[in-house]
Amino acid sequence: MDIIKVLIVEDERIIAESIKLSVEKLNYSVCGIEAWGEKVSIAIEEMQPDLVLMDIRLRGEMSGVQAAAIIKEKYSIPVVFLTSYSDDKTIQNAKQTYPYGYLVKPFEERELYATIEIALFKHRTAKELDQYRNRLEHLVDERTAELNKINFQLENRIKEEVEKRNKQQQVIVQQSKLASLGELAAGIAHEINQPLNIISFTMDNVLAHIETGSLNRDYLQKKMNKIFQNIFRMKNTIQHIQTFSREQKEGNCEMFDLNKPVNDAINLLSEQYRNHGINLRLELAPEILPVYGNPFRLEQVLLNLVSNARDAVIMSKGEIIVRTMLKNQQIIMEVSDNGEGIAPDIIDQVIHPFFTTKQPGEGTGLGLSISYGIVKDMDGNLEIESEKGKGTTAKVFLPISKMQENHNAK
Repeated sequence: MDIIKVLIVEDERIIAESIKLSVEKLNYSVCGIEAWGEKVSIAIEEMQPDLVLMDIRLRGEMSGVQAAAIIKEKYSIPVVFLTSYSDDKTIQNAKQTYPYGYLVKPFEERELYATIEIALFKHRTAKELDQYRNRLEHLVDERTAELNKINFQLENRIKEEVEKRNKQQQVIVQQSKLASLGELAAGIAHEINQPLNIISFTMDNVLAHIETGSLNRDYLQKKMNKIFQNIFRMKNTIQHIQTFSREQKEGNCEMFDLNKPVNDAINLLSEQYRNHGINLRLELAPEILPVYGNPFRLEQVLLNLVSNARDAVIMSKGEIIVRTMLKNQQIIMEVSDNGEGIAPDIIDQVIHPFFTTKQPGEGTGLGLSISYGIVKDMDGNLEIESEKGKGTTAKVFLPISKMQENHNAK
């Protein structure tokens, strides 16, 4: 693996050297140090760094925020702010450049390592998603070309749908949530390939009727309706993945039924797990489970928990059960597996950052800790229960939405 090159932009030489020592201690390469905002572009052109650690206050007229804005516009390089300023105005200005991290001085080396690794990961997965989007656009364009052979009116209808989808696919800088796209890949392929196959077969039938001269208006209308139904199915799948992949800010909250994001996620995972011999079962509560928060962040929690369960049962071709329920005035989401379980002496550590029972290189140890933080933001709690040799159950407890309580009171 190539060594990551880091450019340090810091106006205080002593601090810059201290940061350089910390970065090199973490096994990254410091390709240069720059103190002037006006010279950052030149340094990037000459040194070609993989990541920039940027101070807010620099020498010269240009600030670190202004320099970061130029980097965002001209280069595909992640920027992490290292600064002593944590006031709201500075943070709001920095957010305009969509940085990959913001670390307040002084900081520990572990914090610096985590920030750099997550920034590099988000940047890499953003590129991967962009490549996937391009492939998807190419595939849809091919099918659109086939539909163009039927009639001019159908061509225009499909073109409108593709244009709508393309506008919706303009996603912002991808965040850590993109890690879960790997989990969804098989489900996404199934949800797109199946309707594409139906469209292809339908087109073959229409062309066959044209060749035999047996095509009539009613038959054509019936087949066109079938085509559009499957186009809408692809569109809905794409829209869900797009929204899921965007940066989900804490403030983007709403009241929603817990069963919906759970059902959406499991539908996309079930085909992949079935192919691996894993029985993934879904047991949804019959009633609406109203919670308040960001449904896509909660979906991220579910994907992390199901991913851990999959790793526990994949060798034994075991079973995973996802449940939702209302119990004792709490909304509960459970993910259970019948794997080997977790040893009692380490179960209290599994939600700690960077703790993992996997082999080196197979996991970051961040999944459960991130999930725990998301659940806490929703005023909930995450508990792990396990018995060695019998399996593990992860339980998410969430309060009933106060908005729903107020509605019921009326």
